[in-house]
Amino acid sequence: MILVVPANPLRPRYPDEHFAAEPQAARASGLDVAVVDHDALARGADARRAVASVPGSGIAVYRGWMLTSQRYAAFVEALAERGVVLRTGGEQYRRAHELPGWYAALAAVTPPSAWTTGPAQTDFDRARVELGAGPAVLRDYSKSMKHYWDEAAFIPDLEDSAAAWSVASRFLELREDDFVGGFVLRRFERFACAEVRTWWIDGVCVLTGPHPDSPNDSAPIELDLAPIAPLIARLGLPFVTVDLALRTDGVWRVIELGDGQVSDRPTTIETQTMITADRLPEFSPAGVAAGRMGSAPPSLGVCNHLPRGGLGRGRRTNYSRMDRLLSSAWSLVSATCVPNPARRRSDRQSPPWAGGHRTGSPRGSHGSSYRRGGGQPSCGVRGAAGLAGPGQSGARGPVLARPVEGVHLHALASACRGTSD
Repeated sequence: MILVVPANPLRPRYPDEHFAAEPQAARASGLDVAVVDHDALARGADARRAVASVPGSGIAVYRGWMLTSQRYAAFVEALAERGVVLRTGGEQYRRAHELPGWYAALAAVTPPSAWTTGPAQTDFDRARVELGAGPAVLRDYSKSMKHYWDEAAFIPDLEDSAAAWSVASRFLELREDDFVGGFVLRRFERFACAEVRTWWIDGVCVLTGPHPDSPNDSAPIELDLAPIAPLIARLGLPFVTVDLALRTDGVWRVIELGDGQVSDRPTTIETQTMITADRLPEFSPAGVAAGRMGSAPPSLGVCNHLPRGGLGRGRRTNYSRMDRLLSSAWSLVSATCVPNPARRRSDRQSPPWAGGHRTGSPRGSHGSSYRRGGGQPSCGVRGAAGLAGPGQSGARGPVLARPVEGVHLHALASACRGTSD
């Protein structure tokens, strides 16, 4: 099994600083680790050269910054030429990464939506009329701009065509070349708690925990996955995250589904929480079929139970190349200047140029979104693609699902460690 992560822009033989803990945990568990040039992949440059340092052959899981579906498909092909098979194929990634790929299967449990196939105003107006009058939240196929809520995300009434297009125009300005697919209009719904992020392997929920944007917000009641689990399983996707929030009428709703390889790990989830066995089990179709998965990890709870305190929604953020270069440089400087180099990453200083902190996951890696001030935006309860309102502090961390025979937490050793909506 190979864990593939982005390389550090300043030290290309080493993992990107944001994901450094995952390779450490993987190596400690006996897995192979390889780095790739994410920037080259994202630019559409020579994918073969970007993966040139990936050795050998076998099954691989990627944990890193987001890629468009087209770039990810090229990534898959380049690795396949080297005899390395990504656990998530190109078409599977597209179906998880882009809302139109999963919406139909989850339409009964997610806000009603309409979308376009490009940025044209005529197509936007058609989708606006299709969804009907009332408030909505705007995004593209893979990302919202919820941190620009009033100017580029929330539309108070779709009947006001001029105001709606003003929000869409601002969204396009902010997304620039990162705009994916087309506009997506999602019916606004009010939620009573922060979002919860759930992690699924082969249709089985293996972990629940906070979303990176609100790691200390709490869910007021237990999470009921019974209406959702069969729908996720029928999608047939190997590794996904599903973000949910409790609507004010007491119904749990799916806010977003994303590919687990590019979904961020909340800061409240530690590496060892993801790795509960002495060695990570093999995560491959052959291993699943043969039952050669290693010893089962101990159960820390069931996936439909949330602890009091600490479940919320996080964001996936894509850093610009310069931002990541500067952050890497600052990490090197701060590591040199501090007497105890073994201190945890959380103890390190933030770069002096950062007005806030970067939030993200690999699913938080599209768009160059930056949250200023380092805290929750002052907002009430928000809807659909936005955020649920601030909750209480005191998170107790994630809950691992009861182990299922033949399905273990390999992906979460590599999947919940690190990242970027």
